[in-house]
Amino acid sequence: MKKLLIVSLLASLSAPSFAANNAFVIEQESAGETTLKFGHKFDLGLGHLGLGLEHVLKDNLKKSKETTVGTSFTFDITDSFYIEPQLAVTMPSDSKIKGSHSFIDEDKTSTKINGEFETGNTYKVGVKAGYSFGEAFVSARYRYDIREDKLNLRDTSNSKNTKSAKFNDNVHRTDLTAGYNFEIVTVSANWIHKEGESKIKNVGGKVTASANEYEFKATGNGFGDLKPYVQYTVKSDIDSKGNLGKEKVNPDNVFMLGMQYNF
Repeated sequence: MKKLLIVSLLASLSAPSFAANNAFVIEQESAGETTLKFGHKFDLGLGHLGLGLEHVLKDNLKKSKETTVGTSFTFDITDSFYIEPQLAVTMPSDSKIKGSHSFIDEDKTSTKINGEFETGNTYKVGVKAGYSFGEAFVSARYRYDIREDKLNLRDTSNSKNTKSAKFNDNVHRTDLTAGYNFEIVTVSANWIHKEGESKIKNVGGKVTASANEYEFKATGNGFGDLKPYVQYTVKSDIDSKGNLGKEKVNPDNVFMLGMQYNF
């Protein structure tokens, strides 16, 4: 995956001629996350090669959360219809979390367990198709996300008493979007459906989960290359089930302010 991203970057830089477009985006969510994005698009004749870099800060700019590097290629089938394969990798800033717990057994023996949980990179492969008719537009996207996390538990009084587990996580994500370009504002709605599964190696077990999100977005068109926007996301309950039974989580809805500048 990383080699493919590098090859795409080198290929774009060595192209003999192209027209380039840049975009910078900043977003602030009500949940305390700030996202910075930079995108560069090349016109290569057969279509458009896109390269993107995204960095997310959390806790109101106090901590770094993750960085995403991505690429896409847009095939303009007609003036109003396109198909766009996409690749990306998300790398967490704090991939390792360490902790310890002490307790006394029934035989009065004190035991201390050190634990380390490592979050892996998330690799994303997707394809998007879009169609416009007049000022209206629709699009559909499917994306497959995969990640491997690791958990290690070690008994400090007995080095042989060490347990480990691997979590193979995968998510199938579908986006369906519809919108309309008015003179002063563009409005759109996006439905997101996610089906996820986490298989636990070395221990056994599996957890599955599903959720829906509904995004409503309005973008101002009266400021030239500057595009301010607001977005409100309604999140449904996350239903999960596994070896330990069923669970339902109710996440908070998210309000976001953003701005995109094209140059």
